[in-house]
Amino acid sequence: MRDFSPLNDLPMVPAVYALCSGTKRSKQIAYIGIASVLRRRVRQHLLQRSSGVSTGTSAVSLMPEHVTELWWWEHKAFSVDAVLKAAEQIAAEVLNPTLYSRGKLEKASEKMLRNKRFIKGMEFLFSGEPTATIQFPTLSDAMDRIRSLESKVADLQRQIQELKCMKEEQ
Repeated sequence: MRDFSPLNDLPMVPAVYALCSGTKRSKQIAYIGIASVLRRRVRQHLLQRSSGVSTGTSAVSLMPEHVTELWWWEHKAFSVDAVLKAAEQIAAEVLNPTLYSRGKLEKASEKMLRNKRFIKGMEFLFSGEPTATIQFPTLSDAMDRIRSLESKVADLQRQIQELKCMKEEQ
């Protein structure tokens, strides 16, 4: 069972988010989505598995057990639904995810996507660092940490043995 407890600390804000898989050099953006309430939407994907992309009802789906990181971007204008939906389209172009929702856009969102200033602003936002990120440790991460701790324990045991030998020599 994966530890998704950090989801409890997600803000309750509108956001564009990215679910990533892989680690280090093999990291890829698996999915781009939008949320009127970030915490609720990401919990639907990763805990409840009740979102369309994570239920396995489409030809391609998200596998929550492979999600290793969550990135999200906040913007004051994301409280407007049309802006949020238009921003998702730009995020998908900038970040090139494996999946993203391709729902029909409303006229207001289409209008936003014809606004060069809006496009440039959103491209700048998604080309930069996300507002925040959360990493979800994998079994491989846990094994790396165990190996590191075992090495540290072995070093401490050697130091204790050396101290005992020094004390005996006195």
